[in-house]
Amino acid sequence: MMYFHARYHQEYPPEMGRPYTVFIGTGRGHYVGTVLSSQNAIGHRYGEGDDFFYIDGESEPSILGTGTEDYFNDAWNMLVHSTLFTGCTIFEPRGFAMNSISQVIDSFKPRLDYWSSVSYWYLDRIAEPWCPFPPYKDRVNPEIVLHLPQVVKTMRHSAGVELQVLPYNRATWTKPWFRVKNETTGSWVEISFEVDEEGRYSKSLFQTLREEQGIWKVYIDGREITEGGESQIAGGYSIDEVRQLLPEKVNKVLDFYNIYRKNEHEDFIWDQGRERKTGLFEFGPGTHTLKLICIGANPLFVDPETGKPGYNLAADILSLRKLPFENMDAWQERMLELEKKKK
Repeated sequence: MMYFHARYHQEYPPEMGRPYTVFIGTGRGHYVGTVLSSQNAIGHRYGEGDDFFYIDGESEPSILGTGTEDYFNDAWNMLVHSTLFTGCTIFEPRGFAMNSISQVIDSFKPRLDYWSSVSYWYLDRIAEPWCPFPPYKDRVNPEIVLHLPQVVKTMRHSAGVELQVLPYNRATWTKPWFRVKNETTGSWVEISFEVDEEGRYSKSLFQTLREEQGIWKVYIDGREITEGGESQIAGGYSIDEVRQLLPEKVNKVLDFYNIYRKNEHEDFIWDQGRERKTGLFEFGPGTHTLKLICIGANPLFVDPETGKPGYNLAADILSLRKLPFENMDAWQERMLELEKKKK
C-alpha cells in the first residue's frame, strides 16, 4: 500500500528561458497527474509549452509532449471541457505572445505569466518536500473588495433614484442585496473606492441579474471606459481585436437583465449572480469612481401590470485585483534578446 501525495508549487513568474517545474519525485511510486493554473501577463494565452519528463537522471527528456493544451486533451487553443481524466474548468480566451498594442511577437516564446500547480503521486514512503510552500500573501494578488450593501451611504446618485438594501426571504441565504431603483434613462449612481498602491488593476462588478433591470453605461473617474483603460466587457467586439478597434466600436455598457433565467422560480425570484470583468486600469493612490448611467431597458422585459420597461440595477460586489505584471513591452524586449543569444 503506497502513500498518496499532493504538492503545491508556484513560480511567479518562472525564470526567463527555463521551463516551469510541475513535479519532482524520488523513489518507487506512480505519478498520477497535475492541476495547472496560469495567470496570463501579456494579454493573450501562453500557447504551446511542451511537457518534458526526465526519468532516472536523464539529461534529455525520454517523454516529450506536443503542447500544454495537448497534455490536457485539447488542441489548437484551450476550451472549457470536462472528461473522465482531463479537463479545463476555467479559460478566458486570448492567444500567443503579444505586446501592449496587440502586435504578435511570436507564437512560441517565453512569457511573463504566473504559474501554479498541484501535482499528485503515490510513493512507497513519505516524501520529503521538493519545493517550499509559500504563505497565503505570496499566493494571492492583493484585492480591494467593496460589498455594496455596506457602502450605500458613500454613494452619490441623481435625483429620482432610490438606493435600496433589501433582505432575501429564504433560510439558506440571509445576506442583504443592493438595488438601484430607477424609472428613467439618464439616471446615474457613482461608487467611490480607495486605492493605496499605484498599479494596474483588473476591475470586476459582480452583477445581480434580474428581469426588471436595464442597460447602464460605464465610466471610470469621469471618463468613458475605453478612455479610462482597456475595456473587457463582453459583447460588441472580438476579444483578439479589442485593442485595434475604434473606441466607438467597443462595448461600453453593462446589461443587468437576467438573460440566464430558466423556467423556474429560483431564477425569476432570486436572480443570478455573475462576475463581469470590466477592464484593466492604471490607478494611482487616492479616491477613484465607478459611475453607471442608465441608457435604456432590455427589450425582453415589460412589466405585465404597468406595461413599463425595466431600468433598475442590482449588484453585490465591486472588486479590484492588483496585477503584479508591469512593463510588459520591456520584458518582451529582454526575452527577444535572450532568444537571439541562444541562436
